[in-house]
Parts: sequence; structure tokens; C-alpha cells
Amino acid sequence: MLKKYGVLGTGRTSKNIIEDALNELGVDNDFVVTCGAKPSESESRVINWLIDMEVNFMLTHNGKAPAEFIEKASVERLDANPARDMINYLSKTKGTLLLLWDDTLIPEMEEICFDAADAGVPILDLTNGLVPIAVDITPEDKPTPVQTEEVEIEAFTREEMLSMSIGVLRRTAKSQGIQVGTAMTKEQIVDAIIHDVDAIINDAEGIEPVIEEEEEILPPIDLGTFHVVSSATNDRAITSSYNTCMLTATFPSGVIMSRPANVEEVKQLFGFGATI
Repeated sequence: MLKKYGVLGTGRTSKNIIEDALNELGVDNDFVVTCGAKPSESESRVINWLIDMEVNFMLTHNGKAPAEFIEKASVERLDANPARDMINYLSKTKGTLLLLWDDTLIPEMEEICFDAADAGVPILDLTNGLVPIAVDITPEDKPTPVQTEEVEIEAFTREEMLSMSIGVLRRTAKSQGIQVGTAMTKEQIVDAIIHDVDAIINDAEGIEPVIEEEEEILPPIDLGTFHVVSSATNDRAITSSYNTCMLTATFPSGVIMSRPANVEEVKQLFGFGATI
């Protein structure tokens, strides 16, 4: 059974490289070629070799190939995309693609290679002594996204918090914006952290809400005139707390009140620091 070879590309190469490669493959094969209205130098060299060697070949084109090439072809195929048609044909017939690699059209060359590799068609470089062209079509391993799991940290129990030092509890309360007084016990701090109850803090500190009130200034009260009559024998007698005297108060209304009082009572009434 004859082997099937298809030729694609427009790349140029040194003299006799293309011809020597075709001679190596031999004339007892079926070839498929394509070209446009103005074939490249390399395309013309391939077709001319086929014509000169009287090799049967199929020409697939989009209706613009030169008439002299169409007349020499054994089979003519019309297709809007000759390159894709040729690759499909080689895939069905287990053929091989001979690529005229063109360094000035790298994207187009790569597209042809990927299409051939996807179709399972092997590729040989006709401009480089039939060197195989390997195409890696293994899909790139994409890193598996790591699913982050949210772990809910359980709060400490009251018993666990009570086992902590009071310094740790104070720092914990401070980080939560809880004002902790110095007089608070460990139990009260724990309750404040767990419940965040301001009343606990206020109770511990004895803090009452400060209510500013206007101070009412009262007029002075006239208590009247006080007279002290001492029973001492001289004017500046040093007396004991048992000496007595009469305490007389005259009120603005004219009422006069008197009662016995000792010296200590008089001192307390007038705020004296020493005995009279």
C-alpha cells in the first residue's frame, strides 16, 4: 500500500534540500499538495519535482491555483481551507505531513503543527532533511485551587478563663475595648469579657453616673447673738471640761434662749481648738 504525504508551507531552504528529501521518500507514494494563485518558490519546487518524476499527486486548492499545475494533477479538490482539508485527508489515510517551515510566518506554522498533532498526523520538516517535528499537546496542568476552610475558633469557657492569670485577662479585656479597673477581681474581669456588661465594671468601682446640677446658693441665716457666761473666777481661767457656763442665744425675732453648757460644748459650737 502506498504511503500518503501531504505538503504544506511556504518556507525557503537551500538548493536541493527539498529535492533530496523527496528522492529519499521515493516516487512510489501518493502526494497531496496545495498552492494559491502565486505559489512560493518552495511550493513550485515540490510540484515541479512531482511533475518531472511523473508522480501521481492530488492538488487541493481554493480555485486560484495556476492552470498548468491543475492540468498535471491526478486529482483536483476544491476547498475554502485547503490546509485544513489536507490535514483531514492525511488523518483519515494515516498519512504524514511534510512541512515547509517558514520562519517569517511562525504563528501560521505553529497553527498548522497544532492542527496536525490534534488530528494525529506526524510531521516532518521538509526544509531540514525530514527532521521530525514534535508537538506537545499535553494540556498544561493548572494548579488546583486550594480551598480555604474557615475554622471557627470556639470561645474560652468561663472555667478556662478563670484558670488564666489576671494579667492575661486584663490584656484580653483591653483588646476588646473593655475598661478594667484595678479593683476588679478575676471573676469580675471574666464576666466583663464574656458578657461585656458595663454595669459589672461600675459596680466594682462604685461609679455612679455624674449628673451636673446647678448649685443653688442659699442666703446666709442669721442665727442671732450668742453670749457665753463662764463660772470661772477670772477672765482667762483655764477650765476643765466639767466647768459649766450659760449659753444664751438671742434670735432676730427677739426670743432669748439660755441653757447650761460645759466648756467643751462651747468649743465645739464655735470651733475653738483650745480651751477658753
